[in-house]
Amino acid sequence: MPQIPRSGTTGSRPIPTEVKTQTGSPVTPPTTTTVGTTGTSSVGAPGDAFKTQAGKPNVAAAVDAVHTFPKKSDAKFDFIVVGSGPGGGPAAARLAEAGYKVLVLEAGVDKQVAESGPLALHAASSEHKDLLTRGTGEFIHHFDKKEDNLKDPKFVKEQDGIFVPRGEGIGGSARMNAGIFVKPDDVDWDNIAKLTGDPTWNAKSMQQYFQKIESAEYQPVLKAMHMIGKGLGIESMQNPGGHGFDGWLKVNRPLDLDLVKTIKDNPQLGRLLIETMKYNFTKVGTVGDRLKMMATLFDPNHAMANNVPGFVMTPLTATSEGRRNGPRDRLLDVQAKSPENLNIISGARVQDFVMNDKNEAVAVRYKTPDGQLHTEPFKRELILSAGAFETYGIAARSGYTNPADVETLKKNGIEPRVIREGAGEHLKGRYEVGVVQRLKQPLPILTEVELNANPDNPAYKKWLETGKGLFATNGIVAAFRVKSDPSKSEPDLYVFGVPGRFEGYKPGYSKEATQDPNLITWVILDENKGDEKGSVRLNPDDINGRMKVNQKFFQDERAGDQMAIVNGIKIVRDLTKGYADMVEKEEWPGDALKSDADLSKAVIENAWDHHPNGTMQIGDPSDPQSVVDKDLNLIGVKGVKISDASVFRANMGSFIQSAILMVSEKAADVAIETAKKEDAKANGFSPWDVKLQVPQSAGNTFSDNLFLALSDTRKVGGDGVLTKAALSELVELTGKKGFSEKELADAKEIAAKLNKRGNPNAKVVAELASTIEQRRADQGFMLDLMARLDARSYENKLGEFQ
Repeated sequence: MPQIPRSGTTGSRPIPTEVKTQTGSPVTPPTTTTVGTTGTSSVGAPGDAFKTQAGKPNVAAAVDAVHTFPKKSDAKFDFIVVGSGPGGGPAAARLAEAGYKVLVLEAGVDKQVAESGPLALHAASSEHKDLLTRGTGEFIHHFDKKEDNLKDPKFVKEQDGIFVPRGEGIGGSARMNAGIFVKPDDVDWDNIAKLTGDPTWNAKSMQQYFQKIESAEYQPVLKAMHMIGKGLGIESMQNPGGHGFDGWLKVNRPLDLDLVKTIKDNPQLGRLLIETMKYNFTKVGTVGDRLKMMATLFDPNHAMANNVPGFVMTPLTATSEGRRNGPRDRLLDVQAKSPENLNIISGARVQDFVMNDKNEAVAVRYKTPDGQLHTEPFKRELILSAGAFETYGIAARSGYTNPADVETLKKNGIEPRVIREGAGEHLKGRYEVGVVQRLKQPLPILTEVELNANPDNPAYKKWLETGKGLFATNGIVAAFRVKSDPSKSEPDLYVFGVPGRFEGYKPGYSKEATQDPNLITWVILDENKGDEKGSVRLNPDDINGRMKVNQKFFQDERAGDQMAIVNGIKIVRDLTKGYADMVEKEEWPGDALKSDADLSKAVIENAWDHHPNGTMQIGDPSDPQSVVDKDLNLIGVKGVKISDASVFRANMGSFIQSAILMVSEKAADVAIETAKKEDAKANGFSPWDVKLQVPQSAGNTFSDNLFLALSDTRKVGGDGVLTKAALSELVELTGKKGFSEKELADAKEIAAKLNKRGNPNAKVVAELASTIEQRRADQGFMLDLMARLDARSYENKLGEFQ
């Protein structure tokens, strides 16, 4: 039962003077300006720290605030990243690797939680108080009318909402999710490219970020081809199937002898797997679709399988040793290697950011659990990655608000600085239900195996020692993608079977899941790409507390929205005919519910979602519903980017984690590109409008790599001339894809421009041009042609062969 990854917030638990990370490195707050909870500050728009008396507006204190803003020139950090989950973690790590000083502010106090290690315990970890935001998670509404919300059996009256797991601590919700790593459909990225008018958002361009992230360990043949291509310098062989093999995230589909034995000892599960495959080979998709899925070994992340219906084997964010890995590991690894560049503060709950008189963000204000308010300036940019709920909350408390929250801000003494119609609007999500079936015989896996992290638990101890077996998986037995209606152009349902009961998120659901060993559940996920009407708002009674969230399900969104799920239930019932002799009855929605009307009612009253996104959506700045531009900049404010699920314009594919990670990587590239161009401009060197891919790589043009080298102080000597090592690197990078006429022409043109400006590197580049010309003569025309074959041409040939 996967959860959307996002960074969380924390309650007022004590924070130690020094918090230890997994690597043992200290995570300590930098020196900051602080004020008490009843004091006043000399910077920025006022927030809760300005309340002079409990329950009274803080307008008087706001009037007294002196507008002396923090100076970027005084900042110790180039970038501040708010949130350490999939939206913020990769961006922060990449920026630190590029040599920038980065501060990561994570709202949750970081704690070690044993349940977070094995993916099999993701349900237990999603209810663990040391991982949940504020120790409780979020609680939201699905409908406008209270009576409609109360019909849902998962509604918790004491919390006035339906439970939504959200994680805190370094790594955010990636510490508790089910580890599903399925990339978005190509059409999802292409739609963003059309909306923004920016081709760098299309699927072909975004694929590079998937490859920067992924280390696909479950495709050994493709990985061997990658290594051969890399060794020979043949670019077209280096990413077969669109996969990445050198990324920081280990991706596997756990299958070992222990797991095979588990299936053998649970013949009902083996039967479910076989019948699901048979069903997909006879009733799902076309013959061509089935051949594609077979050719990719049922890999939904293979380029050939993108948006194709049929049986899938779901990739997971697990190492070959069966351990969960994600943004947490990425951050701590980079911090261990470059502690001078990456500072992480856990237990730092961001209240707002400070804008100067020009609407330029210059600092962040955050509270530690001891009640102290800290102000930290930054030199370059702030990156908000607090998730679809809280990112808007931080922006709103800073004065960047939806019209509906203007009065709430004013009552709390906060001046609305930018009013944007789309801010906090367009909340999107999936629809999900679980078809629960009672088997005639109990599952040994639920009677003989303890699903907990008790040190005395034999299954847990075995996983700790070997990393093998059930605990290395997330419990999915079989899965497939299918169209809810044959007339649809693409599959919109992701259906997967798990042992036990799962009817949505509610307090105690993880324990209830395994109490009855005779149950299995088919989870039906509707991609729901037309969703857009939900909203998040500040809590008028506590603007720093939990956000008011209304997902606006079904009739509040669109009439008939539930029919995709209703049809999904019918598909599961059709599949069940293949193993009907094993089934005693259907417990939910129940055998008695047969008509569309009855099933619709059941779906509307019981569905759930946990992939919220879109509350700060991307688009053209001229559209008032757009909140960030094509470069993820907050429209109307300078110096703030957003990098999380908030930016999506529609639900991305079936699962959202990979899409958020890709956005995070892109956010880092855009930020680095901007910083390098600003630095180069300040140093009087023009990039000649080249489009940079950072860092230097064979994928860049010659001019890109040259510009990056010239603007890198580590590659330039005291005389301002590129070092010999940097020159050799440029030649090597250019040669990886073949020395072409384009590289030669660029080198000659740049040498001439540098010479005209009197730049001492003119002679160096002229020498490079001469080297390229010589290498072209050495390699010959055919080698140049072969080296220029791209990955798409290779895959087309592969497809024809198959």
